Amino acid sequence: MKCQHCGSNLNIEDKFCSFCGEPNPFAVQHQREMEQFTSDYIETKEEVIKETQGKSRRAGRITVIAVLAALVCIMGLLVFKADDINYWREDKAIADNKDKYMAVVEQLMADEDILGLAYYMQETRIVWNSSFDDYYKVFTTASDYRRMYEYTVELMEIKYQDYSYSTEEEIIENIAEELSSMFEDCERQQFDKDREFSNGKKEFMDATVEQAKLLMRVVFGISAEEADALPTMTEARINVLLEDSYEKKNQK
Repeated sequence: MKCQHCGSNLNIEDKFCSFCGEPNPFAVQHQREMEQFTSDYIETKEEVIKETQGKSRRAGRITVIAVLAALVCIMGLLVFKADDINYWREDKAIADNKDKYMAVVEQLMADEDILGLAYYMQETRIVWNSSFDDYYKVFTTASDYRRMYEYTVELMEIKYQDYSYSTEEEIIENIAEELSSMFEDCERQQFDKDREFSNGKKEFMDATVEQAKLLMRVVFGISAEEADALPTMTEARINVLLEDSYEKKNQK
């Protein structure tokens, strides 16, 4: 399952996300269900033993073993299916309240709040819900921009850190990858226009592209002409342009 706050992978038993530290609400529910199951298990075991006391020892043992084996199988199935059950509950709740989520999504799009939309759709999990399939390209574009923005912030902060998990070259490579992915999604505007790019979707994606160009000009010092050409470049070409521009800017 995914963390509702950062999207990292979680086990159903994890009370807190190992990445962002936020609590996992489903862990409490899972623990409650397991405690109830354990209670039922013990109660059933005591009833079986009591009922079989008057029978032969061999028959009693066979009955107890059979019942306990069945309970163990049920317990294993419950644990195995816990994630699926929780996902189904969440998906149904999202679908039932689609209008509420949609109102927020459309307002964020109208405000051209790219980061706000990226964090909202991940926090609420609507990005993985089939009710919002028509917004798939919008969501992926916003996600690409969010990751690109976070890498850009990391690049600007690396000078002030004693230690970083990534080098400047690696961060710039990540920025180029996210930019290329975002431009590719936005370039597919000719595909299925009526479904994918109605209700302000195209306008929002175009605004995201322009915002990305502006950010690259500010951070890397590329020219307006170079920024406008970014969507037509390959990922490798973007990477070279950003690396060269970053080096020149830092030499000044």
